[in-house]
Amino acid sequence: MQLFYASLNEDSSAELFLDEIHHCLDVLRHKIGDKINITNGEGTICKAEIIFTNKKSVRLKIFEVNHTPLPFYHHISLNFGILKNMDRMEWMVEKACEIGIGKIQAFVSKNCERKVVNMERFQKIALSAMKQSNQAWLTKIEPLEKFSVLINQESANTNYFAHCYDTQLTHLFHAYNKEQPAKIWIGPEGDFSPDEVELAKTKSVNEVSLGNTRLRTETASIYALMACHLQHLTR
Repeated sequence: MQLFYASLNEDSSAELFLDEIHHCLDVLRHKIGDKINITNGEGTICKAEIIFTNKKSVRLKIFEVNHTPLPFYHHISLNFGILKNMDRMEWMVEKACEIGIGKIQAFVSKNCERKVVNMERFQKIALSAMKQSNQAWLTKIEPLEKFSVLINQESANTNYFAHCYDTQLTHLFHAYNKEQPAKIWIGPEGDFSPDEVELAKTKSVNEVSLGNTRLRTETASIYALMACHLQHLTR
């Protein structure tokens, strides 16, 4: 199923967002009268007929509406330290969104070699991944923030903080509680600093292991997300 991202109106009409128009008209050669699938990224997928086109607008008439319940993974968030290599980060964001995740938060911490990142690019990747995987819920991409700011906002015991300093920690797969919203914390290249781990401990995070092997940040992020998904399948 080919999905397009659109704004839905109360009068059963819709309009494609500007970035979707070129793909719809010029790449796929859709025209007036064609029927396409659209989503608003908020749980609704519709079948609609194209009723008007020009270079800046594609308007549609909706004739079928399907509502998708909020998926369990909408309550899972990933907080990760940004990487030096942009391609690896983009791969991670893409795969996390395809698998299914509610929110992604990139942060800058002590060991991050990069201090800025193009969050707009992440938003485009999230949108593309949603359409590619036929999902109705768009992953939320949060603005880049400092680790110290984010961790100081935390107090709940639904934070799963993965680091490599303690080899006796409970594995995330066993620590994860699927009945509560979960926030996974993954450090950058070089891991969290000892001071950052100590700061996290003051916020009552759940320190967790991701196994006996040392993983790259992007590998650890996908591994952790899959551990949470698998708990929803096995319990």
